[in-house]
Amino acid sequence: MGARSTEHATRDAEWLSNTTDGRQQRSDSSQRFPVNMNGRIPNHAALSGPGKLRQQEKRVARKARRIEANNTLTPKLATAPRQVPKTIENQRVRDETHVKDIDEEVVEELAHDEFAKHFSDVTSQKVMITTSRKPSGEMFRFLENIFSVVPNVYYHARRAYHVQEVIKHAVARGFTDLLVFNENRKFGRGAKVNGLLHVHLPVGPSCLYRLSSLALTKTIRNHGRATKHHPELILNNFSTRLGHRIGRMLMSVFPQRPELQGRRVVTFHNQRDFIFFRHHRYIFELRKGIRQYDQRESDNSTKSVEYAQGSPEGRKPIEAVARNPEIQDAPERITSGRSSCSGDGSNFRARLQELGPRFTLKLLSVQKGVFDSKHGEYEYVRCRRADGNKLDRRKFVL
Repeated sequence: MGARSTEHATRDAEWLSNTTDGRQQRSDSSQRFPVNMNGRIPNHAALSGPGKLRQQEKRVARKARRIEANNTLTPKLATAPRQVPKTIENQRVRDETHVKDIDEEVVEELAHDEFAKHFSDVTSQKVMITTSRKPSGEMFRFLENIFSVVPNVYYHARRAYHVQEVIKHAVARGFTDLLVFNENRKFGRGAKVNGLLHVHLPVGPSCLYRLSSLALTKTIRNHGRATKHHPELILNNFSTRLGHRIGRMLMSVFPQRPELQGRRVVTFHNQRDFIFFRHHRYIFELRKGIRQYDQRESDNSTKSVEYAQGSPEGRKPIEAVARNPEIQDAPERITSGRSSCSGDGSNFRARLQELGPRFTLKLLSVQKGVFDSKHGEYEYVRCRRADGNKLDRRKFVL
């Protein structure tokens, strides 16, 4: 019994020493990194060594910039000028294809390219639209939106025809452009429009795009209904030779004489080689607090003034006009409102109403001449390594 009790005592002593050592270790670690209630180490405790030195250097540099910018003020009141943040757009690497100014070489090239007849009003645009084989209902809903955007457009059923057969059919009937919209074949999850082939007729070029981020008109909140007026065109950030070529090809789909009374605007905005399509109408409205007189109200006011001036019934109509100064000033207010609209427009504000649809295009290839999948000669094929995008994200081709 004595030997057995001695063995238990030694085991208890070893266990007690181990637990005390663990507590001591935990207490030491808690002194170095204080832990909050959630068991996390605060940033100010974990940040030590090189990280803390970098913070101190940044703090000293900020203070020096403030003092240098405002020598007359104390450091507390000093406010340094706001620095322009570095973005991929303003840090873009520009290569030899970037067009800074429109020189004689560029003008001569544009005057003799495939779109010169369209921009010189020799030919007017006439667009044919077709789809991939067996289009879905989603495709036809998308085409309804496209018909409201592009004027003078016609639909041709694809059936089992090849693209080259459709091109011959379009050239024989005097079409200037062919748009072929493609969709994926995953009918289990629903068909989805995912591609566009644009062929400029009769001699090309042909561009293949990937289409994404499609939003139909009915899904856009507070959308409007497009009219049949020819829209204005806005193209942004097409700054290279290839970008100018793509921009002129997109412009060739629309007439060159916009009807400004329709107030429709079609925008192709290029950002990081993604072309964003938007369709808007700009609306002029009276500012808040300014009463708007319609034609009926102005006619009633002028009639009441005439009746008061030539009234055979005495002074009652004249007194009614005299008691209501708004009726007296109605013609002047309407005149002043119209003049401000045609002049400085201080009483009016402009806003945009999206008409839809909206989608994004990504250029995949440009082919010389009309589309030929076997023997076509390509001007450009998207390749991240060849474009430099894989090695440097600041390089763009459009």
